[in-house]
Amino acid sequence: MGKFRKSEQLAYWRFFLLLFLAGFVLGIVFVNLVWRFRTQDIETLSLFSSGEGGRTAAPTVTGTYYYGQSYSVVSPRIPGYTSNPSVVSGVITGDVVRDVIYTAIDYTLTIYYVYEDGTTAAPTYTEVLNVNDDYYVVSPVLEGYVASRLVVSGTMPANNVVYTVIYVPETETVEIDRDGVSLNIGSVVMNAGDCFE
Repeated sequence: MGKFRKSEQLAYWRFFLLLFLAGFVLGIVFVNLVWRFRTQDIETLSLFSSGEGGRTAAPTVTGTYYYGQSYSVVSPRIPGYTSNPSVVSGVITGDVVRDVIYTAIDYTLTIYYVYEDGTTAAPTYTEVLNVNDDYYVVSPVLEGYVASRLVVSGTMPANNVVYTVIYVPETETVEIDRDGVSLNIGSVVMNAGDCFE
């Protein structure tokens, strides 16, 4: 009878040992699951291209994701720049830090110089610029003519820009009349920009 009790006691110890080991294994699995599903940050750092000195182009984009979760973040749009990559995507396996490089788009400033009849007065001016670049172009001087714009200036937008500068004779004799009836002011010499009321 004593042996039976020892074997019963041994069975109880085996049962408790198995129960303890099962609890230990389940505890490890639980801790692993909690660790795997802890939240992770994705930080997308947006930077200008190296030509701009690496300064920040857009605010940092951050998000909180679970381990193993996929993410897809569209890079902020900045007029006049392309982003690389345009979409940051992947699967969270830890903290993610990605750089988005912005490169300035080239735009063309074009200035046509023509006479009143549309014929070419001077060679066309072209310049490649980036958004927010300033430009200041003095119109060519043509003897006996006045340009409609002496200077073409401004700041480049996020698109191509085209100007037409028209050249008119410096002086012209014009007979002023209204509906074929003379206004009795005779012939006058008008200069570009003169106004009579």
